[in-house]
Amino acid sequence: MYHFRLRILKKISLIAVKKNWMNINRNFLYTIVDYHNGKKRELDVSVHLNASKKTDKPVGVECLYYDAKALSVKVSAAISEAPGLKDRGAKERKDLYFLNATSEPAILIEVCFVDSKADAKIYNDKFEEICQAIASVIANELGYKKKEITTVSKPSKPVSKPSNTEEYYKNGTGLYRIKKGIR
Repeated sequence: MYHFRLRILKKISLIAVKKNWMNINRNFLYTIVDYHNGKKRELDVSVHLNASKKTDKPVGVECLYYDAKALSVKVSAAISEAPGLKDRGAKERKDLYFLNATSEPAILIEVCFVDSKADAKIYNDKFEEICQAIASVIANELGYKKKEITTVSKPSKPVSKPSNTEEYYKNGTGLYRIKKGIR
């Protein structure tokens, strides 16, 4: 079981959890929402792997929303385009606690169906592209500018940067972070 969290300059809170763990501990859902609502941010994102019934055929990605339809459309499309998952699109879900109890706009990303052999293969083979697609859409939504950084090292001389730009990069754990000290 896994659980990870990502915050981009306190503008976004993201928590991804393995679905079975949430079924075992329903109070965790309340903890997630309390965590999100206790932070200053502009967007809440929950990332899931969907399941329905075992199949060899592709099923696809979908993005659920309460009040963030435009962003959900973009996220679903970007995830499907990058690795070739079927785009099931944005779906309004006012019945999901995470979406209706967070105080900021929220989306719930169903990246793929883990019981679809085709989806699981794409997810495993194209994980980096999927992460980049999600990060890119959300960063654009929040007004971040992307700068390609392959390695992160301390510059020999301080470099002055305009105060209105932000950079994000992939660290060694696979999480995406905003470079500190830019604001």
